[in-house]
Amino acid sequence: MRKIAVTAALAAALAATPSLAAEKTADMEVTLNVLNNCTLQTPAALDFGTVTDVTTATASGTATVNCTIDTAYDLSISMGENESGGFRRMANADATAFVPYYIEIDGSSGALSGTGTGADVDHSLAGVLSPSGPVAADSYADLVVVSLQY
Repeated sequence: MRKIAVTAALAAALAATPSLAAEKTADMEVTLNVLNNCTLQTPAALDFGTVTDVTTATASGTATVNCTIDTAYDLSISMGENESGGFRRMANADATAFVPYYIEIDGSSGALSGTGTGADVDHSLAGVLSPSGPVAADSYADLVVVSLQY
């Protein structure tokens, strides 16, 4: 009996609801503008270590780039604070002795061009000493700037 009463009440409520006779619609545009963007993780120091023979010393590192998909970029490394005649040089503390060196990015001695994938891309950095003669025992350093242009 109770079931019949509930069903009857529901039917009465539905019958009392006015029916919708018309409908209006409108278009709404949804937009998004994604800008070109890149990040460069700060590379660790390129450390040649402690050596007795500068003719065989090498150093390696990584520059990690992340750019939005299809964003063109150039990765480059400055000539450093002690550059002379187009060559990078590490200097001792009082800048009276120097050790020439070069840095390759993915095997290239110049700037590297790439296209963003939306994910981290590791570019290998290889440092190679290139002394033209004997090198005095001392500590040597240089400071270069790794640049990412997009």
